[in-house]
Amino acid sequence: MSATDRVTELTATFTAPSLNVAGLLCDRHAPEHVAFTVVNGAGGASALSFGDLAAESHRCARALQGLGVGPG
Repeated sequence: MSATDRVTELTATFTAPSLNVAGLLCDRHAPEHVAFTVVNGAGGASALSFGDLAAESHRCARALQGLGVGPG
């Protein structure tokens, strides 16, 4: 795939009216793969998997729904 084709593909994916951020950032990755590694000031590291990220995302979404926040 050429660079131009890849840019066209990414532009279509990330600007689609039906864009699903959770799907793009969490759900399409294997849950056991590392999403983020955070390094603290002392040099210690902790990892957050895509599964952990999805679980926290869903927890936050439920809390917002409980407050009356909806799509839009």
